[in-house]
Amino acid sequence: MERFDLDAKLMQFGTGDDLSQDWCIKHSILGCQVFGSNGSGKSSSMRTLALKYLRAGYGFLVLSVKSERETWEEYCKLAGRSDDLIIIGEKSPHRFDFMRYLSDRSNGGAFTSNLLNILYTVIKAGDQIEGGNSADPFWEKSTRLLLHNTISLCQLANAKVSIEEMYNIIQSAPNGSDDGAEEKEKDNPDRAFNKAFETIRSSIAADYQQWTESWSDGAKQWFSDRQVREAAFLEIYPRARTFKFVEQFFFETFKSLSYKTKSVILMGVSSFLFSLLQDPIYTLFCSGKITVTPEDSLAGKVVVLDLPTKFYYGAGRCCQLLYKHIWQLQVEKRDITKNARPVCLWSDESAEFITEHDPVFQSTARSSRIAVVYICQNVHQYYSALSGP
Repeated sequence: MERFDLDAKLMQFGTGDDLSQDWCIKHSILGCQVFGSNGSGKSSSMRTLALKYLRAGYGFLVLSVKSERETWEEYCKLAGRSDDLIIIGEKSPHRFDFMRYLSDRSNGGAFTSNLLNILYTVIKAGDQIEGGNSADPFWEKSTRLLLHNTISLCQLANAKVSIEEMYNIIQSAPNGSDDGAEEKEKDNPDRAFNKAFETIRSSIAADYQQWTESWSDGAKQWFSDRQVREAAFLEIYPRARTFKFVEQFFFETFKSLSYKTKSVILMGVSSFLFSLLQDPIYTLFCSGKITVTPEDSLAGKVVVLDLPTKFYYGAGRCCQLLYKHIWQLQVEKRDITKNARPVCLWSDESAEFITEHDPVFQSTARSSRIAVVYICQNVHQYYSALSGP
């Protein structure tokens, strides 16, 4: 039997031929949900399951509400897997710059789409926990548009995207306030938003001039019509077309919203980005370094996100959700004919980390050999997390 054969036995329930039931790899990848109140034996039961998975060679991603470092150091030692343990936390040397990771694996359009979906999923999950507006379709569309156009603006101006630049652009974007402050600052060249727009305008103007200077006499006659000329330029220079839409969004669509509506949307996105700019979160996930990736779990590594929400609160939750969501996307892509190792997504107090993507992920986890182990007190915690208080 191959090491990761689906019929490989992990443990046995019951005794006797008629009462016993084998628990195999094929059962583990169907998922395991554990419910139980405090003192019900969840911890001791899950210790047994974790050791069985570790001894069978599973890779892991472990999420933390309370610190799990010492627990998983013990588990890995008992299972002979200490060399596979990777801790991502304040006192750890490991780093995962998620922006660089996504950029290295995507072209321009795919990067924007991937980053948008990941950021929005995390923002929405956090808003649901806090009882915000994420269930409102208008809020959802407006937030996605703001994120998409901010990402596009960063790419056009800097050829790369950073959390800090996104935050600065959103903070300095025109919002139509009537307190006089925006009128004073609208032409300030040091504002991140103004600086980005001027950089793009100058670059596109240079492209336009170079293009017009290359015209033949016949082209000059053809392009004498302004509408024909503009349509041709936007067709030849796609970034000019993208900039046109970005400009329309910030100066027409978004600016036309009521000040109160804009404030709610801006605060939701800004507060999330701000949390990623604070240490140790920034150093661990935005500093440009990558020493660990989601694919490491597929090689048998046990990755523990030691950023417990009991200590780091919303910031700890956001960065764990970021890593979890990217991890889910990547492990689903692997070719199990080349790498059949089972991997496990392990989460105690799992309602803290549930997102709208989880039901879809769980429905396909079996075919990707992903064993999901979620542990929480009762099903009502999931209802609350997915729909808000």
